[in-house]
Amino acid sequence: MKKKRILALTLSVLLIISTITGITVFAENNNAWAYDSDTKTLTINSNTEDYTENDYTSSPWYAYKDETENIIIQSGVTSIGDFSFCFESNVRNVTLPDTLENIGTGAFAGCDSLKQITVPESVTAIGDYAFGYDSQMQLTQDFIAICAANSFAQNYCFKNYIMFDTPVNMGENTAVITTGNAQYLQSFVPKTDCTITFKSVSESDTYGLIYDAQTYEYSDNFSLMSKSAIIQNDDDSSDEESLNFSITVELSKGRRYYLASKYKYPKMTGTFNTEFSLTCTHHIYEETVITPPSCETDGMSIFTCIGCGDSYENKLYALGHDYALNGFDGVNATVKCTRCDSEYNIRFMDYYNSTNNYLDVVTDSVVNAKDYAKLAKDYK
Repeated sequence: MKKKRILALTLSVLLIISTITGITVFAENNNAWAYDSDTKTLTINSNTEDYTENDYTSSPWYAYKDETENIIIQSGVTSIGDFSFCFESNVRNVTLPDTLENIGTGAFAGCDSLKQITVPESVTAIGDYAFGYDSQMQLTQDFIAICAANSFAQNYCFKNYIMFDTPVNMGENTAVITTGNAQYLQSFVPKTDCTITFKSVSESDTYGLIYDAQTYEYSDNFSLMSKSAIIQNDDDSSDEESLNFSITVELSKGRRYYLASKYKYPKMTGTFNTEFSLTCTHHIYEETVITPPSCETDGMSIFTCIGCGDSYENKLYALGHDYALNGFDGVNATVKCTRCDSEYNIRFMDYYNSTNNYLDVVTDSVVNAKDYAKLAKDYK
């Protein structure tokens, strides 16, 4: 931890120095990388070398650090070296290939605009401050790492309090325990205030916990770490013979939670099923039009809750025709619907010295010669 604090301080000081001096260094491409100024995209075609706190400005793409918005690491690349892309403050998107094995220390540190990164399961080594840290070496606000359950990246994020996304599925899930006393972790962010039920379906003794991603305290010692869970359960209290856990708890809209499941006995490994369901405290519905209504026929839409998926059908009544004057041939005026092809004719003389909203184009409340003259002029 002391080493990480010293590294964080050094990186912050170097950022200030590089900003003041305006250092820019160019190097020969050699097809190892390419920069597209139109798309502001830096493409890396081979492994990048390790840099240090003292020489990261010598990377050949450093000259574009203030304008680069996208970084694409091409398939075949296995290693991103230390400090390779640090302090590229406008980078918003990073694409990593499934051939990647190593992300070096500080590789994407200080990329303040980077709010999300997907880390492939192939990655088996990640250095300190590799991603998820801003230019002050604090955790980047609203940053999310998308990673697979049981992956090295997920474990790295969990240990370093970097928010990760490994979504739990509604219904049945499979927990895979590959090492003794390990927790199988999945994430959940409620879209509404809700009550969730998380339980196991196994012939072995299992244990379940839910952590608040904002407040948990990591420890290699499970007994210590479990104390920071917001709720935990060993055996379903409704069944005296059950070895399965069952947790029902209210969760808050917009907060991130980690659902953990494990075998009760530390030496056990294998797989077991879990089930996840939820009930919204208050539904928040979004409408999807299935069949739009026409002028003469009804349509249908479906309202679906964004939180739990509850839905209902809604009838959309026929719109009715929206007629407007469309033409005049000297005898008849044509009135046509603005929404469909329906139309009909009106004989001008049938309404002379009378009223008709379509023929009264002069808008003096009576159909007369002035209207005829204007119609003839407008539709000649």
